[in-house]
Amino acid sequence: MSLAEDILGIDDLKRERVLVPEWSSNGEPLVLWVHTIPCDDLDRFEQEVQRDKKGSPDNTASNVRARLIAWTTFDDAGNRVFGEEHIQRLGQKGSKAVNRLFDVAARLNHVSESDIEELVKNSAETPSDDSHSG
Repeated sequence: MSLAEDILGIDDLKRERVLVPEWSSNGEPLVLWVHTIPCDDLDRFEQEVQRDKKGSPDNTASNVRARLIAWTTFDDAGNRVFGEEHIQRLGQKGSKAVNRLFDVAARLNHVSESDIEELVKNSAETPSDDSHSG
């Protein structure tokens, strides 16, 4: 087996169990799993944020915390809990539960506050590809 196959065979996607008592429906805290985002999903996540920025009047992204939670939160069976259609409503949930999930997602995925600021900031500050002369 080659080194590449050895590396590709390693499960390096971390998961962490998170209790969310604020979202209990039966008196027991809801249990969710927050996962590391595979690289291909991370690219799609960033593309969604960029698409959101382009569609907004002030050219900024909204609900980045909710979007990261949607991409990283799974149920016991390994299914994503939230889809694109849930992001806006997830962004309206209480900050205590949302921040708990976001903090775990950010830590597992090495997403810093400066990374979030970079994703959210006005893209007009960054020169576009067609601004190059050639």
